[in-house]
Amino acid sequence: FKAWDQNGGYTNGQIGVSFGGPTLAATISAVGTYTMGVTVNGNYAYVGDYTAGLRIYDITDPLNPLLITTVDTTGAAHGVALNGNYVHVADYNNGSDVINISTPASASAVAQTGAWCFDVAVSGTKLLGISKSDGLYVVNISNPASPTDIGRADPDSYSYYGMAVSGNYAYLPVGPNGLKVIDYTVVHSNAYGIYSGDTVTPGATINNGVSLFGIAISGNYA
Repeated sequence: FKAWDQNGGYTNGQIGVSFGGPTLAATISAVGTYTMGVTVNGNYAYVGDYTAGLRIYDITDPLNPLLITTVDTTGAAHGVALNGNYVHVADYNNGSDVINISTPASASAVAQTGAWCFDVAVSGTKLLGISKSDGLYVVNISNPASPTDIGRADPDSYSYYGMAVSGNYAYLPVGPNGLKVIDYTVVHSNAYGIYSGDTVTPGATINNGVSLFGIAISGNYA
């Protein structure tokens, strides 16, 4: 993955006064096939590195990141989400893995949950995972080392490409079908198992004619 220096660009909201924009500060070459996801906390960067698993870097000196350890996941590491002393890794065909990072240099996998998963997000005591074809699943992580499934929602059988969470809602880009908004607090199990697509009423569907494959939320805007 690459680290960028965000200094420069526009200042004080002055449109048209450019100071050169961000500059590439460092590039980290990894053994894994692809770097699929990254999140940063303090002096550490946690990188989902596909078949190489989760890589943890010391980024105290951003110009010289140091690999601290690698935790091999049994699937293909994609999205990464922090949860206190744990990292949740979307591990593709192996669901999502829970990694104890209380001591980053000796991080270790402690649990696994869910089905196919390529992105994850944490909201309070819930883990949300997304699969391109299986929809949204919700997991109770009040005890991260012993997660339990709450339910799943796939109300429209769309292909999902990413996820952002704000409040009680999950915002899911669905490619050419726009943006799907789901109240994940109503997802629960039913008589047919943990799938609950038939009991979940999706919120708004926004389709402005543009294919959406990623999303981020800041305040009241997506």
